[in-house]
Amino acid sequence: WPLDGKTVVEQTAALAARLSRRLKKRNWTISTAESCTGGLIASILTDMSGASKWFHQGWVVYSNESKIQQLGVDSSYFSEGNVGAVSHEVAMGMARGARYKSNSDVSIGMSGIAGPTGSPENKEVGRVHVAIMTKDYFLVRRMDFGDNDRLDNKKSFASFALGLALEALDKVDSNNSQVNRIPQKERHKDQPK
Repeated sequence: WPLDGKTVVEQTAALAARLSRRLKKRNWTISTAESCTGGLIASILTDMSGASKWFHQGWVVYSNESKIQQLGVDSSYFSEGNVGAVSHEVAMGMARGARYKSNSDVSIGMSGIAGPTGSPENKEVGRVHVAIMTKDYFLVRRMDFGDNDRLDNKKSFASFALGLALEALDKVDSNNSQVNRIPQKERHKDQPK
């Protein structure tokens, strides 16, 4: 992933345009649940004319309490000695909550450390966890961008998330190969039966 600011912005706009075309082609909608990017992904997606046809809703859930209250993320993740806010589990909980609370076809959940401070001992600045949920499938990845400027990290995180959303749609297209099914016991409480 390039770190040059202009390149990241151009790449992000191109990814967002591709994602919007893919959503429109399917007549699908998307929602976002963001922490470390502070609504940047929702902003990028809604910069496009006609976004109201495919963009449902966005949450900026910066505090742990808001992740729990707004999206139903399991509070035990934030307990001492557990995975913490910057983790696959929390990103997945955010994506799951966004998908079912908005009734969107696709959702993005992300949590990370943009920096320059705020990293716990075992997690470095520039780390992000992104989860994409589409229908009953999910994709979760971690990326470490390094100790960059806060704004550069936020832009890189957004670009990574949009690219991952496209990858998830590709995998759903290819007969769901290499995408994990959500176990029945992990489905969100708001999900329709």
